[in-house]
Parts: sequence; structure tokens; C-alpha cells
Amino acid sequence: MAGNNARVILHIDLDCFYCQVEQKRLNIPRETPCAVQQWEGLIAVNYAARAAGITRHMRVHEARQKCPDLRTVHVQTLGGDGSEEAANDAGNVVTDRSQQKACLERYRKACSEILAVFHDVAPQVVIEKASIDEVYMDVTTLVDEELQESGAGRQEGDQGHAGGDALQVFSWGSVVVGCPLDVDSEFDRRLAVGAKIACRLRGAIRDRLGFTCSAGIACNKLLAKIASAMHKPNQQTLVPPRAVPGLMQDLPLKKIRNFGGKLGAELDAMGCRTAGDVIALPHQQLRQRFGEEKAGWIAGAVRGESNEPVQVKEKPKSMLAAKSFEPTSDLAILTRWLRILADELANRMIDDEAQHQRRPRNLCLHYRSGSVERSKSTQMPRFGKAGPTTEVLTDAAVSLFRKLQPSSIIMSRSSRK
Repeated sequence: MAGNNARVILHIDLDCFYCQVEQKRLNIPRETPCAVQQWEGLIAVNYAARAAGITRHMRVHEARQKCPDLRTVHVQTLGGDGSEEAANDAGNVVTDRSQQKACLERYRKACSEILAVFHDVAPQVVIEKASIDEVYMDVTTLVDEELQESGAGRQEGDQGHAGGDALQVFSWGSVVVGCPLDVDSEFDRRLAVGAKIACRLRGAIRDRLGFTCSAGIACNKLLAKIASAMHKPNQQTLVPPRAVPGLMQDLPLKKIRNFGGKLGAELDAMGCRTAGDVIALPHQQLRQRFGEEKAGWIAGAVRGESNEPVQVKEKPKSMLAAKSFEPTSDLAILTRWLRILADELANRMIDDEAQHQRRPRNLCLHYRSGSVERSKSTQMPRFGKAGPTTEVLTDAAVSLFRKLQPSSIIMSRSSRK
């Protein structure tokens, strides 16, 4: 087993995932400009639509003005009579935000299918689910095994097979940052094998499920994630260690994981727009602003350094179903929304139990009314042999709500379950 300085980490990112799921489901050709909408905004845009100037978060009417041929598909909704789903599949989006809630279950199920393929192709690999459409993989052990089997690390002076590995990584959309791979470099040979593994995984996803994805191959999670976004769609990028200083020098801070939000704003206020700008700062200045520990982490990250391990993380720790709606004091309306949320949650619990052989222990109700927020938890109600049901969950949620809220004031802006 190689040490940490020889780790090979992959970051695999599905290309325009929501769009791919919908295009597959509705047989929309890949070259058709397509976007997924939620109410009047676009939450995913494929590359054909991007080429026409369409961007995420654009309003639907703006997008159609830019691209009359744009095909829009609304995310699944709950709470309607079913006619809106049929209309959506036919290309006629009919949704009522005041009566329906958005549901992302199609994409969760597709993600589960992708993870199953990864486990089948590389069962010994450590997989960390980063989001619904991206994973990290530590393939170090598999690289060790494949190098031993191929004899690439064998007798001194015999570089033939290692060179072959380096060439084979270009078989399907591989790009090397900064310079060609060096067959005399042990870690470059390891990267080459990692790239072959990435090709196998991407190929299996394409062949079995019809989805394309991009990948980054590097010595740590930070660099692998940066790399996967560099040459999209349907390509993979390798980062040899000697290319890291050049890669990081002009890299915008927003492209580095965890450098957005408040941290990004603070560094921007210090005149830093790129990783190179931060590198140029005296360490004392970073230490004064952020403290020694955080300053050290920042200084390492902008140089592409990270020891963060890939950790097994695929099972959700909790499930959330939520909906915001207009204030009401009508318990019948509140009960209707609780039933819709319970229906979504019951189906997800059934799927999760089938996949992970477990059931949630607790049920929590949270609501917000103006500036007031309240929560209450209880043990998950007992279910019969049929498993979780909408009716049992709804009754339990209504009971929790009554305990939270005095009967004289039944008002809520947001109900979550």
C-alpha cells in the first residue's frame, strides 16, 4: 500500500446531470438544447443550451427568447392530480406553485444507480458521495494492484509497459495539465493507471446507464475536484505534481473548494482574486486575519495541498421534505401540506430501507412563521408489515404540530418534515 504522498484520487462529476436524466427519460436527443426548470427558473442547462447563451437561474421566458428551440422539462412535482406530469412529458409545463411542491426523486434514484455501477466495476474502492452528481474515489489500492499485476513497477530500466500505460490514458478524452506524463516518474505512472481506472468507470456509466461524466485525477481531493471541471463535458484531466504551481497561480479562488462565501469575500477584501494572490501575501497578514490554524490551511490549499481523506459516505444521515407556502390559519390546509410531505417521505423511506436495510428512528417537525421557528421530535411511529405509509406519517406530523402550536394560533409560513 502506497503512502499518502502516492495517493491517487478521482473526482467524478456527472455532466449536466439533471438534464441527462430528463433527456434519457423523455428520449430527447443529446444535441437538443435542453434545460430543467423549477417553477419559473432554470436549475440545470445542457451544453447545447449553453452554446445558445442559456445559463442557470435564467428565467424561462428569457431563455426561450434567446433560444426558441429550447426544450424545458419541469422537475417532478407532488400535490397535483397527475395531469401536470403528463403535460410536462408532452412538453407543456403546467405547474401551480401554491398547490404543488418540487421533488428531486428522479435524480436521487439515478444517483443510486450510478453508485451501484461504481461498486460493481471497482468494489474495493473507497467512495465518498459529495453531492447528488459527484463523488470522490480513493483508488490508491487499486492502482497498487494493477501496477503489480502489469509489472509496471518492476525491474529498473524496463519502462516499456509504464510508457504504454501513459499513452493509453488518452484513449478517451484525457488531458494532462501543464506537460506530458513522464514515464520515468513513479507518480506519473500511478496517475496513468488512475486515469485508466477513471476511463473504465466513465465507460461503464455511459454503456450501462447512458450518462456521460468528467473526471479529475490527482494526488488529493482538492486538486482532483479542480481538475474535473477543467475540460467538460465527457473528458478527464490529470494533474502531475510538477504542474500544480502553474495550475494554482492564476486559478480564481471561487474554483477552489470551500473558498466561496464568507472566506472568499474576506480574501477579496484583502485584494485577492486568485490563488496566486493569496500565495503572495505575507503569512503574518493571513495569521493576523484568520488565526494560525486557519491561515495554515488557507496557505496550503492555495498551493494545492490537502491531506483530507476520502471517507465512505453514501447513506444519507437524514431525510428532509419541505415546502414554503403562504401564511394560513386553516388546519385543513396545513394537514394537506403535511400529507404531501409525508407521501414523499414515506416513498423515500421505503427505497432507503430496500437499499440500506434500515429505518429512521426519529421524526422531527420544524416550522417557521415569520421570525418564529419551532421544532419538535418524537420516535418514528410504528408501521405494519407494509412498511412506512403516508397515513401514519401524516397523523404523527399533525399530532406533533398540535403539541407545538396552541390551538388558538395555527399559522405557518413554512412547514417542513
